[in-house]
Amino acid sequence: MLLYILFSCLLLVVQARTICRVRETIDLTNTLLGKLEDCECNETNHNSCICLPIPNNACLTCFEKHNEEIEEKLSTIGSEGRRLYRSLQQLQNWKLCAPLFTCTETCDASPGNMMTFLTSVRAALQKLQHQ
Repeated sequence: MLLYILFSCLLLVVQARTICRVRETIDLTNTLLGKLEDCECNETNHNSCICLPIPNNACLTCFEKHNEEIEEKLSTIGSEGRRLYRSLQQLQNWKLCAPLFTCTETCDASPGNMMTFLTSVRAALQKLQHQ
C-alpha cells in the first residue's frame, strides 16, 4: 500500500512538471529571441521599438499587471508571440507555476525592449525549471 502511495505521488509530480510545460515555453522564448533584433527603448523610438514592462528579479509580476499591453505587443511579432502569450497565461493558472507570478517585489514598470523582456521571461522560467 505504501509503495502504491509513493508511486502515485511520484506520478503526480512528473505529470505536474509536464503540465507546467516550462521547457516548451523556454524553447519558444529562445526561438523568438533568435528572430528579433535588439533596439533601444527610449521616448524617441518607443513606437518603432517594441517596448514592454520588464519583470524584476526573474519574476513575472508584470505579466499580470500589464496583461493587455503585453498581449498586444507579443501579437505584433506574429503567431509565435501569440503562442508565447497563451503559454504564459496557462503557466499563470497552474499552481506549480504560481511562484513565477507571486513575487514580493513590485513590478518595474520602466519600458525595456522585447529582447530584454524575453530574456527576463526565460530567466524566470529557467529558475522555476531548476527548483
